[in-house]
Amino acid sequence: MLGLKKGGDDYLTKPFNLEELLIRVEKLIQKNKKIEQSVEEINYIEIGKSRIDFHAQECYDIRGEKHMMTKKKYSFLNSWSKIKMK
Repeated sequence: MLGLKKGGDDYLTKPFNLEELLIRVEKLIQKNKKIEQSVEEINYIEIGKSRIDFHAQECYDIRGEKHMMTKKKYSFLNSWSKIKMK
């Protein structure tokens, strides 16, 4: 129970079945791949009244007017949005 309280989401009691362990590990790997793919598919975010398109590296306000941003800002916001999605 302590492991679950500390953040674990699964456990096996001893003695455990090796086949069951391997199946559980495979399921976790598949789950993490799906999460990574969904994070990579983020092309834009909306912050307040602005929409930032990471694919085109463009930023638009609520009226659709384009605003300039440095590559450093795009990179930071892109990384930040991926972290927030996890």
